[in-house]
Amino acid sequence: MTLTISDPFCQQLNADLAAFEADLSRALPFTLRTERDTLVKLVAGLTVVLQCIAGKAPPTGELNAVLAARLGNGYSWLTCLQFLSGARAREAFAKHEAVLRTLVSPALADFAQEALPTMPKTLQAIMADTRAARAGHAAR
Repeated sequence: MTLTISDPFCQQLNADLAAFEADLSRALPFTLRTERDTLVKLVAGLTVVLQCIAGKAPPTGELNAVLAARLGNGYSWLTCLQFLSGARAREAFAKHEAVLRTLVSPALADFAQEALPTMPKTLQAIMADTRAARAGHAAR
């Protein structure tokens, strides 16, 4: 079964991540593939978080389909948040901040600098809100 991506954000995210992967391979040709994959996950996660903060959350199914296609089977908006809350995301950003500022945008790098240190608490708050919403819905 093939999922058609009709949401403009999801279409753009798919295209942007493909272009970023190609640019990254040229910019860091001797870097391990796993490290480049980590940077793609970082950019994908930050982009999704920014979109949601802007109040423009894309359709979950289409978003998860794009993330799974670009990042690997099993990736979703939730795994992106989990990744961003980990030390590996912070370490990758610190090591490659200059490359990210050049290949993606200074604004995304500025956001990463502010958001990554607090992402573990942000994830905990989101999960607590989700559990509370589910409990409230189940009680109805």
